[in-house]
Amino acid sequence: MTEKYRFVSREGDKWASILIDSGKYNGIIYQYGKVSVPEEENEDGNMPLAFKYNVLDYNGHTEE
Repeated sequence: MTEKYRFVSREGDKWASILIDSGKYNGIIYQYGKVSVPEEENEDGNMPLAFKYNVLDYNGHTEE
């Protein structure tokens, strides 16, 4: 299986960013922020992760 992302960083960055390497969002670079797990299961019995992120480069894509 080929990777669809890679880690990238710019000089002076404290943390690595993620570059999407294929598909509809190819070329977008973003960083994860706070990642959290809910305290209780949802109605489906799952506990999905929630996370904040910051898009650093839209690479020609619109924000929508």
